[in-house]
Amino acid sequence: MPRNRSVVKPRSHCVRCRKLIAWYEQHSAGSYIVLSGRCRYCKRRISPRYPMVEALTAAVFCYVVATRGVTLGAVKTCVFASMVIALLFSDLETRILPDQFTKGGIVLGLHLRRSCRCRT
Repeated sequence: MPRNRSVVKPRSHCVRCRKLIAWYEQHSAGSYIVLSGRCRYCKRRISPRYPMVEALTAAVFCYVVATRGVTLGAVKTCVFASMVIALLFSDLETRILPDQFTKGGIVLGLHLRRSCRCRT
């Protein structure tokens, strides 16, 4: 987001050589291990940040579903948590908080608080 790149198009690619990542390599933690942390094409190192973000997001999703069950509130909480994780790592890397996440997160957070009757 801070680099004005879409998360939808073009498909996932190596940030250095721009080669597209195949569908079977889309699981970044697994691919990172199989490819020893390197791009399949240019052989340059891939930042460990990618599998860390994926593992953290998966752990948060598992925790939310384990504590709240498979509910609409859990889905909203997972979406909100993924926005917070994206903001965290964006801030750590670039010191920029994209408006797409901050403004959308405020709206979602207020709606989540009102509609879920979250426990405090």
